Formats: sequence, C-alpha cells, structure tokens
Amino acid sequence: MVEQATLTSDLEAIVGTTDIAAQDELASFTVDGVTPSAAVHPENAEQVADLIRLANDRSVTIIPWGGGTEMHIGNLPSRYDVALNTVRLARMIEHEPANLTATCEAGMTIGSLQDSLAKAGQTAPFDPHVPRDATVGGLLATNASGAARHFYGTPRDFTIGMRLVTGDGLVTKAGGKVVKNVAGYDMCKLYIGSRGTLGVITEATFKLAPLPAASSDLAFRSRTARDASSFVMEIHGRGLSLRSVALLNAAAADSASRRDSKTYFLAIQFAGTTAGVKRSLNEARSLASESSLKLVPDLDSGDACASFFERGEGETIVRCSTISAETPSLMEAIEEIAPSAQIVATPLAGIVRARWTNTEVGPDSLAKVRECARRLDASLLIEDCPPDEKGRTDVFGPRPPSLPLLWQMKQQFDPGNVLSPGRYVDRI
Repeated sequence: MVEQATLTSDLEAIVGTTDIAAQDELASFTVDGVTPSAAVHPENAEQVADLIRLANDRSVTIIPWGGGTEMHIGNLPSRYDVALNTVRLARMIEHEPANLTATCEAGMTIGSLQDSLAKAGQTAPFDPHVPRDATVGGLLATNASGAARHFYGTPRDFTIGMRLVTGDGLVTKAGGKVVKNVAGYDMCKLYIGSRGTLGVITEATFKLAPLPAASSDLAFRSRTARDASSFVMEIHGRGLSLRSVALLNAAAADSASRRDSKTYFLAIQFAGTTAGVKRSLNEARSLASESSLKLVPDLDSGDACASFFERGEGETIVRCSTISAETPSLMEAIEEIAPSAQIVATPLAGIVRARWTNTEVGPDSLAKVRECARRLDASLLIEDCPPDEKGRTDVFGPRPPSLPLLWQMKQQFDPGNVLSPGRYVDRI
C-alpha cells in the first residue's frame, strides 16, 4: 500500500504543487471503479521520465490518461496508484505544409490539431467519430478508427514519428519527421495500439492530407443489411470519391419515425474535387434508383454516428472485426440475440460495433454474441461492460498465438510492470 503523504511529496518534487490534482478531482480519473491515489500533469517528456522512474523505485503503478474518451476499453487494472494526465503536453511543435507533415505533443486534442492544420488547408486523417476532445496520445494508444478507415487507414498507417518514455523511464524516439523513413524496423507500429502498457507517448509526427475542395453526404434506406453492403461494394468498385461509409440499423438511427427493425440506413460521405464529388453523387443516386435502396433526405448521419459513440451507464459495447462480405451476417446475427441493440458498421473495413443497455437484454447476451462472432470467424473486443463482467472474462477474447511474444515485449519495455498493469491482452 502506497503511503499517501510520502507519494504526494515525491510527486511534488518532480512536477511541483500546482500540477497535482486535488483530492476531490481524483474521482474523474477512475478506471472501472478503481480511483488512483494521485493524478499528475507533467509539462514535458523529462518530467514524464522522472515520474516513471519514481514509479519503478517506489513500486507505484501508473495509467496514462489523455482525454479519457477510451479509458473504458481494457481489462480491470490489477493496480492503479497514479494517473499521468498529458493535458499540459499540448503544443504544436512543428508544421511543414510543403512536406505535408506535422509534429505535436501527445496531449493536444484532435480538435485543436485539426483547427491549426486547417489554416493551411490541411488535415490529419482521423476518423469523424473520434471526439474533438480526444488527445493525440490516446488516439495512438488505442489505434482508433471509424467510418473513413478504408480511405485513410488507421493511425498506425499515417504516423511517421514518435517520442515515447518506456516503462523503465527511458526517453526514446521512433521514426522521424519525413514521410520516407526506411531505416530499420518501424517501432511506431509497435507502440501504437499498445494501450499505454509499453510506454507513455509524449509527441508524434503525422503525414497529412489536403482538405478536400468539396464534400457532400447521401443517406439511403435499405430493407436488408446485405443489399446496403452490396451497394457500397458497387460504388467503391467504380472508383467514386468515397470518403466514409457507415451502415446503421434502425435503433442506431435513433428516430421514432424510422424505428422499423427491418430497416437499415446507409450514410455515405463523398469528398475530393468539386467535379469528382458531383459525379459521385449523380452516379450513386442513379445506382440507388436501380436497386431497392431509397434516398433519405432528412437523416443526419453525422449526429446518428456521433450519438452512438457517446457512452451511457449500464451498457455493453462490443467491436467485431470480420471480412467485408460477412458484415451483414454479423449485424443480423447480433440483432437476433439482442433485438434492442444499436449497431453501426463500416462495411468496407469489416468492422461492426454494437451496444445495448444491460437491462433490456438477457444476461447471457454477451456470451451469445461472442459465440456468434467465433462462429463467423470474427474477432471481438468488449469495449465496455460492467466491472463484474470484466472480472470474469478477458475483454480482448481468447489468448492469441502471439501471446508469449507480447509478454516478452512487456518485460523488455516495462520490466517493473508499472504501466497500466492488467489492462491488456491476457491481463498484461
């Protein structure tokens, strides 16, 4: 057990008294019902390194904390003493518009980064569902992606450099600040998606994209998920200016006038040149008129998708990954098990997310959905569920064949097991 007064004194020696959260603020850093003994706000990578070294010396555990938007994802922490909040690491370090690259600190929010880049007519290719108050470090730690994944890829694809403090307090760099990095193994890809178990990201460099000259949305109603998915495959194959695609069931569309359990809604965004977007709109409307899909002019797909990613109390949220062709089958199978579930899928990427209120479905629904995913050869991640359920199961699913390697990497980069202990695969 960490002695509170001594811990606070040691932390103050590193970050000062003003960068330690007050006791009444600690509840906001709770993870799965576990509240830390302290929360600190370091101002630079050197302070982060000092904090991690202190954690090793004092056998204190740390969970990195950005905007907190994805902290519900992960197994129960086996121990949680200090929240390391990156809110003060929020500077734009360098922006090279001519090279289409930018470097910023990990605590910078996605909204602030995009606003800064937009002044030069550029954007970091993050998906629309990522909240504006999510941080760069949190995005990379989770490798989060959404409806534009087929267009941009994931953060692992457009991150070209990184600065990180490993679990033994070593400040390291990976990659660089130019797009063509070819020397050695790309360590960025190792750290991205590791969920704060190998190190604390302090800054990152991205390759950027120009802001599109034009963009426009279309929404369609379909009687089956398969018809909607087939339509998406058709327009994608025609090379239209397709930026993002989301397939929602009626519950996710969240409108009483549309609450027909046999209806699905396809939200499409086209982006690119003005001529390209105009051609894409015309061709998509023409193809829809020849199919069973019907245009829905009043569906605010952006609001529908955004509301899906707003967490509520007493909910279970799962994310399944499968091949694109199996997306409709997976959606329909989940609806059979949990009829009230809200479902949003990205058909071109084979990602299906579902959420339901635990009081509205049977207690064994999660187990049934997991078995359904296994039967369809889909992987499943439990993004959120009650803490007691997390105590009984690994939210990441069955142990992967790479598990011995994962444990070796944890031992190599965090030998003291001070970073996010218990939260990753197999409770690493």
